[in-house]
Amino acid sequence: MKKTDRLHELVISLTTTEKRLFKRYVSNANSKDNNYVELFDVLSKMDEYDEKILSKKLKNKNTVKNLAQSKKYLKDLILKCMRDIDENRAEDIVNELLREYNFLKKKNLIEEQWKKIQKAKEVAEEYELYNAQLEVLEAERGYFQLHDFNVFKNGFDNYNKEKEALIDKYALYNRLEVLNNKVFLYVRGLNFSVKNEHTEELKNEIEKYDETQVLQLNSFKINILWYKINANYNNLISNHERELIYREKMVNSYKKNKKRIAIDTYSYLIFYFNFLYALFRNSKFEELKRQIAEIEKIKIDNDNTRREYLLNYLIYSVLYKLNTGNIDNIDNELKKMKVLEKEFIHSINKASLMTLYFNFSTIYFIKSDFYEVLEWLDKIQSVKANVRIDLKAFVKIMEIICHYELENYTLAESLIRAYTRRPDTNEDHKVFLRLINKLINTGQLEKKKVFEEIQAELGSLTDFKIGKDLIDLWLSAKLQNEDIQKVYKKNFTLV
Repeated sequence: MKKTDRLHELVISLTTTEKRLFKRYVSNANSKDNNYVELFDVLSKMDEYDEKILSKKLKNKNTVKNLAQSKKYLKDLILKCMRDIDENRAEDIVNELLREYNFLKKKNLIEEQWKKIQKAKEVAEEYELYNAQLEVLEAERGYFQLHDFNVFKNGFDNYNKEKEALIDKYALYNRLEVLNNKVFLYVRGLNFSVKNEHTEELKNEIEKYDETQVLQLNSFKINILWYKINANYNNLISNHERELIYREKMVNSYKKNKKRIAIDTYSYLIFYFNFLYALFRNSKFEELKRQIAEIEKIKIDNDNTRREYLLNYLIYSVLYKLNTGNIDNIDNELKKMKVLEKEFIHSINKASLMTLYFNFSTIYFIKSDFYEVLEWLDKIQSVKANVRIDLKAFVKIMEIICHYELENYTLAESLIRAYTRRPDTNEDHKVFLRLINKLINTGQLEKKKVFEEIQAELGSLTDFKIGKDLIDLWLSAKLQNEDIQKVYKKNFTLV
């Protein structure tokens, strides 16, 4: 496995703009910091980290001699730079304005104080920073208490009502945040162990809230959280029609509120691509085509976000072709996706990276390129992170099927034994693996009966959460004695 280095990963994850700002920041700092620009530049140009090559390319002998300390200093310097130049964080802007207000308050500069309070209020409301809004409200009340007591007295009740409303809204947001995390935990982390009592528990918690009352608060953040909870819950219980409704509401809510509230493009793209995935689940291909065209209009400034956008855009374009039978002209898209994957690997979170690799493996599985599938499955298993446990578990199943197709029967049997013996292997997976083992040891004339048995059993495996449709596609192709691609083209939807 290729050696990785945390500083190298940090450096190459920086956007072109961030790299330029870092260099400008260092040039304005002390001369000692300038000594680390060379190390920064060399790391920026390295596709893969190699300490021997790094040492050879560095001209500063002191940097090479004290490489470990130099790397630590550079890492700290980058983080300090990003903290100092991150002027767009709304929380920081409000805090800075309130600090300036307190300073001006000590100097008794009344008019300037009021300007700072109003600017802080504007930013806090725009970004729906409930805690900051409470601080600003108290500052505003304190201002009138000192400088216009009549306004303070006449508005006393209104201030209290506004404060109570903010506290209630903030408390609701926090409760929904906890519920959202719980739903996400069940969807992702506990996929194989979720039972009826878990989904019933979530249902009861969601039903405590009146959707109409929640949405009447006219809070973008609360609305999005509510839609996300319901979308993920309906995904969990396989009610994909309801899931689609809430995914679409998330996208429409952004479009409706984008002029009223600030939201970063990256978050919006996550909403949008989840919406596209929900359209896939519901076979809404004409709407999918329209939305793929719509997403092309989004303006993106950040380099990492642009790469992620292009990669996902290509994936969904490919999947659209696969689902509408247009599967003969996707090689160019796949080549572009591979190039983007190499650029993108260092800036994507591990769960998304594994999902991306699985998308690649799925496409090649449909094309019956099993060697290519195995390469992408190997990448999934090499990701060192305790995320997407459900996906990692299914990868084992998919790997065994590939080896069966490649007639590596001895290896397939060995993998079946190893996976079946693992204590964390899902019981439904064990049932499926026993049937695959039976298939391997059955004569050619009897294999069709075993395939039929597997297909019938698959329908009853309720804890088989990931990849069930893909296996069903494979089984149908075997029973029809057709290529997977041809069967898929006729009557299957990739989910």
